[in-house]
Amino acid sequence: MATLGEKTLAMVAQLEQYVRHLEKKNLQLEDELNVQRLAVEKSANDYRQLKNEFDVIFNKLIQVEHERDELLAFKNSSEKDSPTSEDESRAEFYERIMGEFVAAFLNMDSSIGIQTEKGPQTMKLRKLSLENLSLELRFWVDAVHGTAVEKGWWEGGERNVGEVFLLIKSEIIEAFEEYRNGKPLQEIYRKEGSEKPEGFPIEIADAVIRIMDYLGSLKMTPLFVSPDYPVFESSSSNLGEALDDIICAMSINMRSASHSTHHSELCHVIARLFKLCEERHVDLGAAILEKYEYNRTRPYRHGGKKA
Repeated sequence: MATLGEKTLAMVAQLEQYVRHLEKKNLQLEDELNVQRLAVEKSANDYRQLKNEFDVIFNKLIQVEHERDELLAFKNSSEKDSPTSEDESRAEFYERIMGEFVAAFLNMDSSIGIQTEKGPQTMKLRKLSLENLSLELRFWVDAVHGTAVEKGWWEGGERNVGEVFLLIKSEIIEAFEEYRNGKPLQEIYRKEGSEKPEGFPIEIADAVIRIMDYLGSLKMTPLFVSPDYPVFESSSSNLGEALDDIICAMSINMRSASHSTHHSELCHVIARLFKLCEERHVDLGAAILEKYEYNRTRPYRHGGKKA
């Protein structure tokens, strides 16, 4: 049976591997960042997105190096004396923290079983928020699109873009209908005899889920949305106007644009929906989790729907 010191040393070795991974990623991003600075033809938005990704990885590198140093110090101190119950508890704490750090980048943790186009996988899906949207969106896009493929929504490999946009808009309109019918914005309810969650948060979650599904079909990594992007400004105090502003962002001009434009603008539509909900104290991240889990239980094409 491994001693406490051996277990701790094993955790240090894993963190060292993680540090090397982050250092390599950090250098890659730094090189890309320098190229972006020199490439004047690139838009300022491209640079901000890459800079935001670089900052996220660099900050995580510092955090993990700190945890590695803490583990080394703990190992050295624990080898001097016989381990106490306090030492054992601290070792368990560091083991859990180490697992969370490694899982964040190396996907060593498992939580929700998801279906992707690559086959069944396990991935830890964290509740989305404005604060973690840039880091977590890519995992959600893979999970949501994988489920949609499994349920038959991408038979033939493609869907009509206008139809997809209309379905996204329809969810936003249904959310406004919940408000018109007098339901509190924060309420999630179920009709008698039904397991299907409903309410304003769920309808907005449906819109985000449909966007994530479409983003997954584009085979592009979701953008890191920069905090200084205009979508983070306050939306209109009038709910109808605020929702209509978002619907207008998916205009006929955008529908006829390139896939890369769809990708960029729809990532920002997701951010705008999160901002709108945050301003109204609606937990959109929780609603997305709840509706995603429900969708995974639904039958093929949700019982035979055409679209």
